Amino acid sequence: MNNAMKQYRERIGVTQSQMAEQLGIAVSTYNMIENGKRGVSVIFAKKISLLLNTSIDNLFFKDVVHI
Repeated sequence: MNNAMKQYRERIGVTQSQMAEQLGIAVSTYNMIENGKRGVSVIFAKKISLLLNTSIDNLFFKDVVHI
């Protein structure tokens, strides 16, 4: 994705391991998501955004230009 996930995760003091555990996935899978090497469904994106206490837009569409 981008650095937004990492920034929000670090802001709340949570490790990748803790996020992966909360999401029920392997740490390596979470790492790939956070580094943009693996996509996620809208439902999974919502789970991530809830854990990070932000919106899906802030995590995944922050750099999108709206016309």
